[in-house]
Amino acid sequence: MNLTVLAASGQTEIALTRQALRRGHTVTAIARDPERIALPDSPNLRKVAGDVNDAAGIAAVVDGGSVVLSALGTDGPGFS
Repeated sequence: MNLTVLAASGQTEIALTRQALRRGHTVTAIARDPERIALPDSPNLRKVAGDVNDAAGIAAVVDGGSVVLSALGTDGPGFS
């Protein structure tokens, strides 16, 4: 399966990516700074620079057949 993980340098996203790779999936990990994606290089891992606030930029990276995973949260009031 092809997976795309948004904000992939976060703790939860790194755990999701690691688990997906262990299960043999292909992962595109997107982060503002791909150097912060604390996972070793792998033939099934593609680290890409991108900002989740840039919808067009994210759309350009996501493959049509990918499942997109996001564990983004917020500290702002009024969100649950």
